[in-house]
Amino acid sequence: MAVFTKMSIVPSYTRGFAFSWEIAPDFDDPLPWTFAIEAGQASVDTEWEELTPPGGVTNVFNWTEDAARLVNKKLVLYFRIRLITPNGVYYSYVRTPYGDLDRREYLIVREIMRKEILQAEKLAGVLGRLWIRSTFGAICYDCRDPVTGSIRNKNCDICYGTGRSPGFHGPYCVWMTFSTANRDTQMAKDGTGTREPYVYSVRMIGSPYAKDGDVVVDPRQDKRYYVDSVKSEMEIRRIPVIQTAVAREVPVSDYIHNLGLVPEE
Repeated sequence: MAVFTKMSIVPSYTRGFAFSWEIAPDFDDPLPWTFAIEAGQASVDTEWEELTPPGGVTNVFNWTEDAARLVNKKLVLYFRIRLITPNGVYYSYVRTPYGDLDRREYLIVREIMRKEILQAEKLAGVLGRLWIRSTFGAICYDCRDPVTGSIRNKNCDICYGTGRSPGFHGPYCVWMTFSTANRDTQMAKDGTGTREPYVYSVRMIGSPYAKDGDVVVDPRQDKRYYVDSVKSEMEIRRIPVIQTAVAREVPVSDYIHNLGLVPEE
């Protein structure tokens, strides 16, 4: 069974690369899991250098140190991801950062991201936080039914109703531009009537890429939002450069407000 099902290397608006990956949903090694990014000068038979800090990372990592050498015309590094669990060590496939974008396209994408960040920073943006909902990881047996697999407690301290442990990765600091508020009439899931939550369009760069179920935080107003959908406003070679998320405001009674406050085991 292939442990790593996806490995993505895209430009970071700083000076390096943004790495992200996914693990097979049925991979069930026990926690803790420790990820590390490794770089080498060849795809095989090379000495691998660890880039990540001690203690590892979660499932998104930005590498900016000494990034100028990465766009050198004569040197192209190769990367892989190492996963350590109590049961063993696993490696992703090896790939170059220019598999999806060549150097010229990489520099174009990075410049577009830089200008987007500059506009958000100097004008209407806020430095928000993005929590990415887990789609892989150890099963949370505290709230999942052992027979059906359904989630029995959406207020679980461990997974926050996602059924995975940890339930979210992050938070990641992202410059965001919020639209004006709109009302969206919805039927309450508990059958108690209708709700009219405030809905916003949130514009961000394409890394890290958001998805439905993620959580956006505006720390200035101490408000949180569920991401309902995401679309790419601009892509180059199918790489998202600018994205817009449709996000609805979370009621203060929602347990997701404890995310980042309640220590995760």
